[in-house]
Amino acid sequence: MQILKPFGPVAGAFYRSNNEFDIIMGPVGSAKTTAAAMRLMRHAYQQKPDPDGVARTRFAVVRNTRRQLNDTTIKTWREWFPDDQYGAFRETAMSHHWQFKPKDLGHTIDCEVVFRALDDASDKVNLLSAEYTGAWFNEAREIDSEIILHMLRRVGRFPANRCTYFGCWGDTNAFDTLSFLYEKFVLSDIPGWKLFKQPGGLDRAAENVENLPGGREYYVRAAAQLPAHECAIYVHNQHVSSREGKPIFASYVDTYHSAAFEYDRSAPLYVGCDNSGVNPAAVIGQKTHTGQWRICAELTGQDTSISVFAQNLKRFIATAFPLGVVAKITVDPSGDARGPQDISAERVLRQTFSGVPVVKARTNDPATRIEAVDKRLRENILGGPSMLIHPSCRILRKACISEYHYRKLKLSGRGDQYAEQPDKNHPYSDVADALQYLMLGGGEGAGVAGAPDDFAKACAARGTAKKWSVFGQDQQQ
Repeated sequence: MQILKPFGPVAGAFYRSNNEFDIIMGPVGSAKTTAAAMRLMRHAYQQKPDPDGVARTRFAVVRNTRRQLNDTTIKTWREWFPDDQYGAFRETAMSHHWQFKPKDLGHTIDCEVVFRALDDASDKVNLLSAEYTGAWFNEAREIDSEIILHMLRRVGRFPANRCTYFGCWGDTNAFDTLSFLYEKFVLSDIPGWKLFKQPGGLDRAAENVENLPGGREYYVRAAAQLPAHECAIYVHNQHVSSREGKPIFASYVDTYHSAAFEYDRSAPLYVGCDNSGVNPAAVIGQKTHTGQWRICAELTGQDTSISVFAQNLKRFIATAFPLGVVAKITVDPSGDARGPQDISAERVLRQTFSGVPVVKARTNDPATRIEAVDKRLRENILGGPSMLIHPSCRILRKACISEYHYRKLKLSGRGDQYAEQPDKNHPYSDVADALQYLMLGGGEGAGVAGAPDDFAKACAARGTAKKWSVFGQDQQQ
């Protein structure tokens, strides 16, 4: 068995914690995985024994793939808990069952540790149907949020009503700013959930440096060799936004172009709708008196008819924007944009939103559409961004960061080559298209001087003073 040296302050605090859900995030080599493994042992040792003098526990260790589980997680586990001291590791069952009586405890430890990979169907079924004392997510950023939330309901159930501690914990490298973990551990303040963030590898307070080959030079070399994006994650322990392929909106910076704001009841709403096919999407925005575009909300549908989506969109706007007034809905101009039932999507939206102008975008030229958005991302207004996207638009933000991209082509010996058209990866390309139609409908794009005041024109045509029938009844501002 290896000799355990003292953890750094952050890893040590994580090791000692008894929260419902803890995550330790650190650079590569910071001993976070070791701290997570040792924490499992601590919980097993601190379980109060049953009347028969046996302290029973059962833990799940979860990794995203079986290869990762075998190559890293189990390998590390068996180095710290070798068979000759803790009993035989059962490779077929992927489990390690401890049954021994430590001299310093006076009672017997009976601890079952099961290792499960999420890419194995049987592993996944077994994982989500069993009862546990606790669960450890190894490299937690790779675990689907639904698995994590489900496992929080499976822990604390063995031994029934007798768990001294129950909960979940995980170790991970820095995770994406649009991830479930970032939302819950950074943006939220959930009682019993805590993020333990270790110092970066080049920080003076970096942990576990003394145990790394070459000491601090380990991180110096890594920083010199890794691309900037990976260096931020694996050396500096910084949250980043991942970029894959060749992003189309290269000017978008999530920390600059995304911030919370209040919807302006006095300003009309503009809607862009990608209404072709069975994966419709809509983006809703406003233009402020300063000229800044504010993208307020998004709505997507999967395998959804345009009739159903139109009704969902109507209800969504009525709920999210009380007394909101829709000035225009701009849709895909390609043909009649008919759905699978050969129903014109444009006509369905016009019937659903009675009285609201539903128009086709003036062009479907990709360059013009993209420029209508990207120009705003490049520009500033009054020292701030010319376009601001609300943090709740998670799909759209991720599309802008990386998922709406030109696909990289596999052409040997030609360097990096990319497709000429945006990759169609639902739902990211759908919301990106919807944003482009919104901007075209709002007057943006090459050769357009400014947005017409659709709201004022529509009111004048109806002979009303900013009064508009949007949700089946007249709404006075």
